Amino acid sequence: MKHIFLKKTLNLLVITLISAAATAQNFFPIRWKIISSEKPIEADSIDFNRSWQSQGLCNLSGGAVFAANFNVNKKQLKTLAGKDLTLTLNMQCQIDSLVINHSKVVENIAGQAGRKLINVPLSVFVAGENHTLIYARQFTRTAGEGSNICQLEGNVSTSETEIEIAPKNHLFVDAVPEFTVKCNSPVKQNLEIAVFNEFNQKVYFHQQKIKKPAEGVVPVKLDGLAPGFYQCCAYLTGGDEAGATQWIAYNPEHITCTSQPVEGYDDYWQKAIEELDLIDPYYSMHKIDSLSSGEKDGFVVEFQSIGEVTIRAYLFLPRNRKENPVILHLPNVNEDFSNVMKYAHRYPDIAEMFLCVRGHGISCGEFDPRKNGGLDIWGYECFDMQKNAYRGIYMDCLRAVDFITQDYHFDNKRIAVSGSGQGGSLALATAALCKGRIAAIAYFNPFLCDIEHFLKTRPIYRIKIDSFLEYYNNTHTFDEVIKVQHFTDVLQMAGKIGCRTFFVSTLFDDDCPPHAGFAAFSLINAPKEYVIHLNRSSLNATYSEEMIKYLVNELQK
Repeated sequence: MKHIFLKKTLNLLVITLISAAATAQNFFPIRWKIISSEKPIEADSIDFNRSWQSQGLCNLSGGAVFAANFNVNKKQLKTLAGKDLTLTLNMQCQIDSLVINHSKVVENIAGQAGRKLINVPLSVFVAGENHTLIYARQFTRTAGEGSNICQLEGNVSTSETEIEIAPKNHLFVDAVPEFTVKCNSPVKQNLEIAVFNEFNQKVYFHQQKIKKPAEGVVPVKLDGLAPGFYQCCAYLTGGDEAGATQWIAYNPEHITCTSQPVEGYDDYWQKAIEELDLIDPYYSMHKIDSLSSGEKDGFVVEFQSIGEVTIRAYLFLPRNRKENPVILHLPNVNEDFSNVMKYAHRYPDIAEMFLCVRGHGISCGEFDPRKNGGLDIWGYECFDMQKNAYRGIYMDCLRAVDFITQDYHFDNKRIAVSGSGQGGSLALATAALCKGRIAAIAYFNPFLCDIEHFLKTRPIYRIKIDSFLEYYNNTHTFDEVIKVQHFTDVLQMAGKIGCRTFFVSTLFDDDCPPHAGFAAFSLINAPKEYVIHLNRSSLNATYSEEMIKYLVNELQK
């Protein structure tokens, strides 16, 4: 097993926090009070350094109200005379209004709409304490980007204040993680440093007064950490408000899970496979001229899976060749492969199949729970051991492998599987349940993995499960849902994977925590390697290409 750190990354990464542009002062804090919310939230404050999901705000369509106070003295008002202040907003939520001292200065700013600069007239401010309210809703899926910008700036300071976080590396393997916070400010400031683990627990805290530049260099050494991912936050207050955040990884390949083996797990999946074997697949291939170009012909493949559901896939075969190596692409939750032509003709000597499992893309026929505002795939019959969606979806993947192994177009010894998010879980399940038929897999942060820690690292999903139960009129219990989740949890399958494995991860992902991916990775008993990207977004399309290049290399050996 080996790990990879991107060559293009410098050994020293500096994260600079500037409260505003040079000669500017930011009045707004990074942390705001929560004075009301659509649903109860455990915390009484919100931190704009950190993601909505980690703080229990995501899925609050009805919204919340944040409050903050700030001081403007008479000297500052005099210096600002005749000038407006600048409000900078880039929030991952809808801002219905922002009010300062009962004056509405902003309204109807869409979430993730890019950085907005708004002039705020000096007339709304008073000498002394000023009061601000933000009315917000539609807290969006944050994926890998968790921070927000909400700054009120005025040209009243002659100094520039910044904070630098400088880890030697974001990936620490068998070395104590450490970084430095730097504040270069001649004015008195308050500095706080906090480090949180993936379970939103504070594992380190430090605060001090910054009276002169020499006091603004603070080394941090994090002894005694458990393997995992950690968010490092810094806050500068008391004159120029500023904040910054960065994630580090510490020995992630040693992440372990406390989940106990699920009694009856192997028997459950063996019976599903036996049910699949009793169903005549009725395989068919239909050539599609619009999908055919260059050196490949495009087809739509059809077959039957359990539950009398017809499953379809896009297949691209090199022309006039037999026994092709093949990559089976498995879909993320919202993936319908409607853009399949963008990827299908990249490698002329590799066959590629893009499988639309039930409820996805061209397989939305007999099974489509999302139709007409219904449930998402995860919530469908989520309390039923036989009817839940993933029992069928995992079998859809196995039937696709059955098709590949019985067709003369493919080399049965060179089958690879790839997927991200939900697709990452499907890749792990396929490799485990196919009993040696898969040569290599590549996966990105899986979704249905390590359910015990998944609900702890992302408590917002407890609210989601409650919404599923409400949809079914609360005729079932939370515990019934969790029982099913234990049986669809691919962590239980990871130890059965015996093929070469490549795991692509990020330092942070609100939807599919890297913790879960590494919990599975640590159990795989086969040659394996991983790469961690500094870019925190799970929406970066280059990760998929990176996985495919790995698989192509494996298939061409």
